[in-house]
Amino acid sequence: MSPPWFHWTNMVLQPVLFAVQSQYIFLLATLQCLLQGSLLSMLSAFFSSRTIVQRPLWFRAYVLLVNTLSFTQTVLVVAQGFKLFSSVPPTRALGNAFTMLTTIIGISVQLFFIHRCWRIFNKRVLPVVPLVLINLASFVSGILAESFENQGSTTKVSLRITIHWEQHRRLREPEYCSFALVVIICLSCAFVVYVSVTATTIVFLYRTRTGLREHDGIFNTIWQVIWASAAPPLIALTINIVNGYIVKSGPHALTFMAGCLNAKFCNLSLMINLIGQGHIRRKFESRVPNLPTISTSQTPGIISEPVFAISMTNLNLGAENIDQDKVSSSVGALHVDDASWAKPDEPEARRSTHQVRFSLGP
Repeated sequence: MSPPWFHWTNMVLQPVLFAVQSQYIFLLATLQCLLQGSLLSMLSAFFSSRTIVQRPLWFRAYVLLVNTLSFTQTVLVVAQGFKLFSSVPPTRALGNAFTMLTTIIGISVQLFFIHRCWRIFNKRVLPVVPLVLINLASFVSGILAESFENQGSTTKVSLRITIHWEQHRRLREPEYCSFALVVIICLSCAFVVYVSVTATTIVFLYRTRTGLREHDGIFNTIWQVIWASAAPPLIALTINIVNGYIVKSGPHALTFMAGCLNAKFCNLSLMINLIGQGHIRRKFESRVPNLPTISTSQTPGIISEPVFAISMTNLNLGAENIDQDKVSSSVGALHVDDASWAKPDEPEARRSTHQVRFSLGP
């Protein structure tokens, strides 16, 4: 008897766009275009933001590259849809390119979140080494799956696969079982990475929030952005693993769509995170009227780039008498690690001192 992953794996990673029914191709192309439109809108907002010049050049290039790959994937699906009206039979090149882009986009987005964890851990390498290794295993298994798919022994299998899963019951090729195994490794590793980075961020947020009730609004916003960013890829991977691997009687068309949209969901997760950072920055600055202008590359805490938090930031309301005429000039000279200010409507009495520390260290 074939292993449990035998009946679904090819649909998860290798969409086999030339073998499924036409209505699923049209539905996939429609969903790809809708998501791509949202991504283009977010990309435009990202590059038109006032803080874009403060972001490193390599990071801007990274965001542009990921979105370019995602757009290319949409073009491939739309091209496959048009080929349904052509008398020329579809080629395997489109399906192979689509699969490779799915792997590359997914790994690239995971690197962003691993980088965020690296900064949360005060730029210590050791805590993120397991995540890097798991991410590498996901990438290698994805490449191996593509190489298996290009071999003749699995090509004859792929050409017979349709959206009707009953046909899989007649397939017993041992080579295909090897192909299925590496796909499961790829999906499982990706799922572990997303769960790990999300859990790390949640724990950090919980520890940071303790004793800071006056910032509940900002932390609630961060919480919403984190979950909105983490949900799309986790949902897609859960559908692929549960509906295809655990519950074999589930709707297989759903597994097919989730697998084909996995890269889009990863890209969507990245862009929600970046757009959310700008929203959090504006909300944070509205709470601090006279916060000095600080370069993004120097700013720790919840407004850091390209993540929400790194080692530490100190925001002090100095316990001293400050003349109202001297507030603006004194604020401009403050250092990033000792930023002080006074609200204009406060009396000239001694002002209480508050300290906000964002730290994972002991």
